[in-house]
Amino acid sequence: MIQNQLSVRKFRNSDHKEYRRARSESEMDVSAFFEIGPLTKTSKRSTSYEFIQQISGPDRNRHFAVFWNKILVGHFSLYEGSSLNSLQIVYWVRTGFTGLGIGTWALSKISRNLFKFPQVHFLELFIDPKNYASVRVATKCGYSLRGPSQATEDMEKGSESKFAWFVLERGRSPSLSLSNPMALVSSFENYL
Repeated sequence: MIQNQLSVRKFRNSDHKEYRRARSESEMDVSAFFEIGPLTKTSKRSTSYEFIQQISGPDRNRHFAVFWNKILVGHFSLYEGSSLNSLQIVYWVRTGFTGLGIGTWALSKISRNLFKFPQVHFLELFIDPKNYASVRVATKCGYSLRGPSQATEDMEKGSESKFAWFVLERGRSPSLSLSNPMALVSSFENYL
């Protein structure tokens, strides 16, 4: 099983050349964004924002590379979301490695680690319903479909698009308590 042979580390400058080459191989790579939020039920908006900033870092984003036998097979990023209390996850899987569970492995790892923080009560994913691979990944990771989200405007295409709305609640994932959000980053680096 390929998931047992995957490793992840911070994305380095030296990875960019291979990443660009791999992305240019095909337009059929699996990619999706997941907006996580709101993160808390009771905390103040400013507290949530500070928490998000700690996870996303001073540049408001963190990038991770996924390897199999020293081959770059995937990439995922954590970004500060569009709203004050959200976090956005983007993932990509290299052509030739789709269907092997890499996206599922990455999303379950991210979800599990985010639930280690007591501030996180539930996670929401907004996925293009035509992106069957990402919908499949979400359901495999325990997210349940709650319905369509409100239409969002696509600035590049000048149109509106609807996303499928998936939710994963705290009770469906391990609930561990960590006080330092930076532990999220180190946990990925240590392949937890």
